[in-house]
Amino acid sequence: MRKGTRRVTTEIGQFAPIGWIRARIAAIFDPFSRGVAALDRNDHAGAHALLRPLAEAGDRRAQTRLGLMYDEGLGRRQDLAQARAWFERAARQGESEACFCLGVMHHRARGVPQDLVQAHLWFARGAASAVAADQRQRLATARDRVAAEMTPDQLAAAEALARDAGYAPAAAASGIPGGA
Repeated sequence: MRKGTRRVTTEIGQFAPIGWIRARIAAIFDPFSRGVAALDRNDHAGAHALLRPLAEAGDRRAQTRLGLMYDEGLGRRQDLAQARAWFERAARQGESEACFCLGVMHHRARGVPQDLVQAHLWFARGAASAVAADQRQRLATARDRVAAEMTPDQLAAAEALARDAGYAPAAAASGIPGGA
């Protein structure tokens, strides 16, 4: 055992680091974690009951999950306007997954008219705010795929909006769908 590492015996006789036990206890009492666990169990009513108050209080992770529930009709009838509203609230706080969902909505005309400039902007915003490299890459790839479908004027408008909003300028698209 390394110096300074304490271990305790769990109920099944195995040893576990105290930090792991603290994390498990926190997860049990954390409403967001419980809401996600309810979603994983397909307990949509329970997930909604746990996540809605958090979302209304401004928790961007809960807002994104609630948006996904409305987008997919989980536990409620599908309501793309509600989904968009929750995604926008989360995205404006920098939640990259919500930015991705809004980009998809605008790109595929899900609950909104198709708007490639807005799709590009949401993907660019998400890529700029993503913490994980794989998430940044996924959003940048989506942004570049949309850019490949845009006219030069649309692309210039999208890049200007992204620049004005403080997001990293879009990578130059090669004109090949799915590649830069």
